[in-house]
Amino acid sequence: MLLALMFIPVVFSSCGGDDDDDEPISSNGLVGYWTLEEVYDSDDGDIRTSVKMTLKFNKDNSGEIVEELTSESRASTHKTYTMKFSWSTTSDSNGNDILRVSYISGDKTTMLFPGSSNTVLWTRRYVRTGNILNVYCNDGVLVFNKN
Repeated sequence: MLLALMFIPVVFSSCGGDDDDDEPISSNGLVGYWTLEEVYDSDDGDIRTSVKMTLKFNKDNSGEIVEELTSESRASTHKTYTMKFSWSTTSDSNGNDILRVSYISGDKTTMLFPGSSNTVLWTRRYVRTGNILNVYCNDGVLVFNKN
């Protein structure tokens, strides 16, 4: 009986329709614009910071990140950072999809790509499912939506 119950999930998962929204998509599925928007409030509620990150992945493996930071308090500020990068994908020994981003930051530092005076190789595990791109970082997951 237990053996029969173990095969039920396999039968149901293989009988799905043509809807592939839950299936991971290959690296060439990253091409296009991806946006993350988040809002943070300070502990005392006096400052609200909005972050909007847009990643553009081109077919030629070039790309661009645009970060917009807006702080609202007694004196509001708005800053925009733009940086170009090159990108590729690979898989690790566990079969996870890995996104590699290479950039020269110089004096430019974005929240996603920290600054350095040298070429930086930023490597993160990612999963794209439908119109959602999850990028796994040391302190959590960044969730981007396809534009």
